[in-house]
Order: sequence, then structure tokens, then C-alpha cells
Amino acid sequence: MRIRSLVRPPRSSPRRLGPQSPRAAASHPWRSAAATLPGSCCASLAREDVPWENVHLFQVDERVVPAGHPDRNLTHLRESLRERASGIVRQIHAMPVESPDLDASTARYALTLQEIGGVPPVLDFVHLGLGADGHTASLVPGDPVLDVTDRDVALTGIYQGRRRMT
Repeated sequence: MRIRSLVRPPRSSPRRLGPQSPRAAASHPWRSAAATLPGSCCASLAREDVPWENVHLFQVDERVVPAGHPDRNLTHLRESLRERASGIVRQIHAMPVESPDLDASTARYALTLQEIGGVPPVLDFVHLGLGADGHTASLVPGDPVLDVTDRDVALTGIYQGRRRMT
């Protein structure tokens, strides 16, 4: 997976994805971590003039908890977008953390990323939250997932009482 720094301008910005954009008819894969602050940022983004039917939103990370759980990033993401950008709610690619076979689920999610974002997956926009302890994307110092280099999606060890997909 290629990741570009947001210090440089991304190849497309939300304002350029409107109908005047030469890429407006194409799919636009985005990733988002949707904790409280990112959720409010997503709500702000949802007010922008974006062709949501062309946007695919992928999660950066997710806690392994049941659907609708308040600790799920997906719960907050859907709530923040539902009223303002209902079209995108249908195109959120949720991390399959409810699966009984989490290892197989990481492989399926990576395949979905490749099917939409290419090989390696290229994303137009990445929105990351920052945990109170400085972690992002469920990547914390000392976790074995930091050594994973042969795949785009993997599982973390237990952190703050939960495993996570990242």
C-alpha cells in the first residue's frame, strides 16, 4: 500500500471531487478513523459538495467488538454521516471484526481494498485520529503488528482491553 504525506497536496481534495472534477465519475477510496474528533470532522466533510455516490470509504482501524457497540469506530462514523451524506453510508466498507475467523477477515478486507483502490491500494484521502496516548490507526509501540510487512490489513495484540484490525 502506498501512503502519501498530507503535507503535500493530495491528488484530489473534497472540493475538487464535485461535478466539475475530471475524476467525478470515478470511484474515490478514502479511509477514516472515526473516534470523536474524526467523527465531527466527517460530519463537517459531509456538508461539502461531494458526489458521495462515487466515494468509497474504508476504515483505518476498528476494535473487535459487536455491531453497534459504542467503542466501534464504525458506529460513530455512520452516525456522523447518516443525516448529511446518506449516500456514502451505503459505500462504507466496514472492517469485518464480527467474523469468527478474524485472520480470514483481514485477508478479505485487504482484497476489497485492492479491488477498489488497485494494487497496491491508492487512497485519495486518509483521515487519522490520534489517541490520547499518541497512537494512531491502532498502532502502538511494541505491538507485533508493527512488524507486519507482507499484507495491508492485520490484527493487533490486545490494547486497552481489545484486539483491533488495522
